Amino acid sequence: MRKITKEEAENLPIKGKGRASYLHSMILNMKPGDILVVEQGDISWKRGVSPLVRYIQRHHSKRRYTCKKIENGQGWLVTREK
Repeated sequence: MRKITKEEAENLPIKGKGRASYLHSMILNMKPGDILVVEQGDISWKRGVSPLVRYIQRHHSKRRYTCKKIENGQGWLVTREK
Protein backbone atom coordinates (compact mmCIF):
# COMPACT_ATOMS: atom_id res chain seq x y z
CA MET A 1 0.00 0.00 0.00
CA ARG A 2 1.22 3.48 -0.78
CA LYS A 3 -0.04 7.05 -1.00
CA ILE A 4 -0.36 8.69 -4.40
CA THR A 5 -0.92 12.23 -5.61
CA LYS A 6 -4.14 13.54 -7.13
CA GLU A 7 -2.53 13.61 -10.58
CA GLU A 8 -1.59 9.93 -10.32
CA ALA A 9 -5.10 9.07 -9.15
CA GLU A 10 -6.65 10.87 -12.13
CA ASN A 11 -4.53 8.81 -14.53
CA LEU A 12 -5.55 5.45 -13.04
CA PRO A 13 -8.30 3.54 -14.86
CA ILE A 14 -11.14 3.10 -12.40
CA LYS A 15 -13.29 0.01 -12.87
CA GLY A 16 -16.92 0.52 -11.98
CA LYS A 17 -19.48 -2.00 -10.80
CA GLY A 18 -20.48 -4.90 -12.97
CA ARG A 19 -18.55 -6.74 -15.63
CA ALA A 20 -16.74 -3.90 -17.36
CA SER A 21 -13.36 -4.94 -18.74
CA TYR A 22 -10.10 -3.08 -18.33
CA LEU A 23 -10.40 -1.79 -21.90
CA HIS A 24 -13.97 -0.64 -21.25
CA SER A 25 -12.88 1.40 -18.24
CA MET A 26 -9.88 2.83 -20.14
CA ILE A 27 -12.21 4.09 -22.91
CA LEU A 28 -14.70 5.52 -20.41
CA ASN A 29 -11.94 7.37 -18.54
CA MET A 30 -10.65 9.10 -21.69
CA LYS A 31 -10.90 12.88 -21.80
CA PRO A 32 -11.78 14.78 -25.02
CA GLY A 33 -8.76 14.79 -27.32
CA ASP A 34 -7.18 11.66 -25.79
CA ILE A 35 -5.97 8.93 -28.14
CA LEU A 36 -5.72 5.26 -27.17
CA VAL A 37 -3.83 2.61 -29.14
CA VAL A 38 -5.31 -0.85 -28.62
CA GLU A 39 -3.02 -3.62 -29.82
CA GLN A 40 -4.22 -6.98 -31.10
CA GLY A 41 -3.00 -8.79 -27.98
CA ASP A 42 -4.95 -6.48 -25.65
CA ILE A 43 -8.30 -8.06 -26.50
CA SER A 44 -9.46 -11.65 -26.42
CA TRP A 45 -12.36 -11.47 -28.88
CA LYS A 46 -12.27 -11.57 -32.70
CA ARG A 47 -14.57 -8.71 -33.69
CA GLY A 48 -12.26 -5.86 -32.77
CA VAL A 49 -12.76 -2.78 -30.65
CA SER A 50 -15.44 -0.98 -32.68
CA PRO A 51 -18.44 -2.92 -31.21
CA LEU A 52 -17.31 -1.92 -27.72
CA VAL A 53 -16.87 1.72 -28.78
CA ARG A 54 -20.36 1.76 -30.36
CA TYR A 55 -21.83 0.24 -27.17
CA ILE A 56 -20.22 2.95 -25.03
CA GLN A 57 -21.49 5.70 -27.37
CA ARG A 58 -25.03 4.31 -27.21
CA HIS A 59 -25.09 4.11 -23.42
CA HIS A 60 -23.15 7.32 -22.71
CA SER A 61 -24.83 9.66 -25.19
CA LYS A 62 -22.65 12.71 -24.61
CA ARG A 63 -19.42 10.88 -25.50
CA ARG A 64 -18.27 10.62 -29.11
CA TYR A 65 -15.40 8.43 -30.27
CA THR A 66 -13.77 7.46 -33.53
CA CYS A 67 -12.30 4.01 -33.98
CA LYS A 68 -9.86 3.30 -36.81
CA LYS A 69 -8.04 0.11 -37.67
CA ILE A 70 -4.25 0.27 -37.96
CA GLU A 71 -2.77 -1.28 -41.10
CA ASN A 72 -1.38 -4.83 -41.11
CA GLY A 73 -3.78 -5.90 -38.33
CA GLN A 74 -1.61 -4.38 -35.60
CA GLY A 75 -4.51 -2.89 -33.65
CA TRP A 76 -6.94 0.02 -33.41
CA LEU A 77 -6.79 3.74 -32.73
CA VAL A 78 -9.58 5.09 -30.49
CA THR A 79 -9.98 8.87 -30.21
CA ARG A 80 -12.42 10.68 -27.95
CA GLU A 81 -14.00 13.57 -29.85
CA LYS A 82 -16.27 15.15 -27.25
